[in-house]
Amino acid sequence: MALTTLERIIAAAESLISKNGVSRTSLRGIIREAGINLASVHYHFGSKDALLLAVSSKRFEELNQYRTATLNDLEEEYLGKEIPAKKIIATYFGAVFHLSEKFGREYLALIAELHLEFARGSQKEVQAHWESLTRRFAVAYGEASCGISVEEVLWRWAMLSHAFYATLLDRRLMHQFHHGRSEQAAHANLLNRFVEYAHSALNPVNP
Repeated sequence: MALTTLERIIAAAESLISKNGVSRTSLRGIIREAGINLASVHYHFGSKDALLLAVSSKRFEELNQYRTATLNDLEEEYLGKEIPAKKIIATYFGAVFHLSEKFGREYLALIAELHLEFARGSQKEVQAHWESLTRRFAVAYGEASCGISVEEVLWRWAMLSHAFYATLLDRRLMHQFHHGRSEQAAHANLLNRFVEYAHSALNPVNP
């Protein structure tokens, strides 16, 4: 089935953002990639900022739906027992690798670019997508760790998120993780090493 004009615009924007970053993706480039005219973009979105917000909202929503479902599964699995702290970290950050298997290789760069772009700003519409869920993970981690406060976990989690998404965009580092490995194995290696790093940064006492 042929894509609608709206779908073509979003697909073009996502493809260019994943390859070039947000700041180097222009409306002109999106128009050329989608094979449409400027009037179509203005009709559906009005501006590049509105288009970027639509793309981000869509991608953050599906990411957080997956994170919510996997955290629910984890809580059910460990019902009445303490969830291992590292499993909580792996569940949150591993979600992007799972979804990249569904949406394709460009997904990792796309979600990283979008996260880092909006982390620089204060758009309430985008912040709403991750604040409540991140707090839920922070509460779960705080309960599983050695008494670290939720607010402290949140502060450190924000720093770790920035480091994680910056790593996904670092071609040199990603090449090291992929060297001689399948994509799935490379992602598993990166996640395992990041979980160890994150646990050390989040928890002052590491049992």
